[in-house]
Amino acid sequence: MHKRIVTLLAGSILLAGCVGPYSEAPVATNFKTERQNKLQSASHWQLIAEDTAAELLKSLPNTQQPLYVKQTAQQSHFQTAFNQQLISSLIAAGYPVMKNAHTSGVLTVEVKADPVRFSEHSKRTPVVGETTMLAGGLWVLRNLYRNSSPGSAMMGGAVAYDVTRLLNSKNAAGPTPKTELVVTASVSDDNRYYANVSNVYYTTETDWHNYAATLPTVRFELKGN
Repeated sequence: MHKRIVTLLAGSILLAGCVGPYSEAPVATNFKTERQNKLQSASHWQLIAEDTAAELLKSLPNTQQPLYVKQTAQQSHFQTAFNQQLISSLIAAGYPVMKNAHTSGVLTVEVKADPVRFSEHSKRTPVVGETTMLAGGLWVLRNLYRNSSPGSAMMGGAVAYDVTRLLNSKNAAGPTPKTELVVTASVSDDNRYYANVSNVYYTTETDWHNYAATLPTVRFELKGN
């Protein structure tokens, strides 16, 4: 009886791994050493800012290099909060962060957040997450790496444990999000880029207003006869 259960579990893994190499939409998959977190509040943005800062700092020359975080007039709510949190993370790491870009030797840190909406009829493959996923808001996929197969590494070791993790973590609960947010943070000077970190996020329609850029205010002047 135990042999039959193990055989069935192993077969489930094989079926889960048989995903075609091509898909009409990208498929986000799990990795052993990375987590995909579903974000739902500004406090979670701080975690992403800290992670982004850590990735950027790996490529910077030294901790004495002055940095300037570029601000734009039409930032989204997310980008405004993210920039401030990124500044805090860089200062905490020991980097001098300037208020302007005119300091000698300063490197510019620039964050771009580009939301993309998919049509109602677009075929989207369910987003893959992990058992540690939070309750709602935003999925994180680091460095835009997408794959179409969970791989065969799950075949080794404790089969029952691996299958449980696979079945519990393969797909995120709820409908597939129709909004994709691509966040890119870069460090550069006038001549070269020193670092570039790109992450993709999947968010719900109800959170779209947090990530769409703020449109400029248009004033109309009414004149009487």
